[in-house]
Amino acid sequence: MSSKAVMTMSEPFTVTGSGFIPGEPIVVQVVIGEFASPIAGGARGSQVSANAAGAFSVSFDFVSEIASVIEQAPGDRTLLAQGADGSMASSPLKIVSSPRSTSPSSSLLTGGAEPAGDASIVGAGFVANEFVSIAVAGAGANGEDIILVGGQANSSGAFSLTTTINLDEGIYTLRATGSNGSEATAALVVAEK
Repeated sequence: MSSKAVMTMSEPFTVTGSGFIPGEPIVVQVVIGEFASPIAGGARGSQVSANAAGAFSVSFDFVSEIASVIEQAPGDRTLLAQGADGSMASSPLKIVSSPRSTSPSSSLLTGGAEPAGDASIVGAGFVANEFVSIAVAGAGANGEDIILVGGQANSSGAFSLTTTINLDEGIYTLRATGSNGSEATAALVVAEK
């Protein structure tokens, strides 16, 4: 899975995956068409090997710098991770010709919640019809983000979502990330009433 759902061929991104054979060498490429599947970062072979758990993470500065490949790349494409021992994983990826403009004034608001209670989350200033995921920053057992809920902004770039908050009492950072790059944060207070 790519760290970006929408991107150009010339911007940095990270790919993560799992389900591979431990130690298996992996090639990451973007499938553009029958005869165009550039290997990410301009490599000519495997870029990473799966760890002991069969997972991997690898970062790239770009997909390709070849002009003819970049020209035909825009559209809905497939990000493909292929292992030397036959393991494969893929995910959708939208390639655009130029970076999409995101809203610098995106906002996020929540009224707080009780532990195991529901919270209403509203946002505005996102790109029209942009898909938005809501996460609690760094709240996981290993410091990872915990994704709470996702949804789509309306034609005005606003959304309203409700989710159950399964967190201990405290104050957290809530982050809304849009598929077109919009982002907003807000404080989330979890407390007994």
